[in-house]
Amino acid sequence: GAYLGMYCANFETGLMWSWDEFMEVVKVVGCDRVVIGSDCGHFAFPAPVEAMRLFITGMLMRGILDKDVEKMVKTNPSELLY
Repeated sequence: GAYLGMYCANFETGLMWSWDEFMEVVKVVGCDRVVIGSDCGHFAFPAPVEAMRLFITGMLMRGILDKDVEKMVKTNPSELLY
């Protein structure tokens, strides 16, 4: 019943993980158990909305389906709150 959180940070200086590692996580864990969020909001990082836009764009460009992105960004986090 656990979820794995993957969080975007500063895309300009590099991520804490590579896109290859992220794609492996989605493959192994499955989008049903991944939660996507933002560690941004600090003055040195992009705005949280911009960071999420970049993260979502990166997922879509790498072939993750719209419905799976929505599940990781919206549905799974919502289920943890309610």
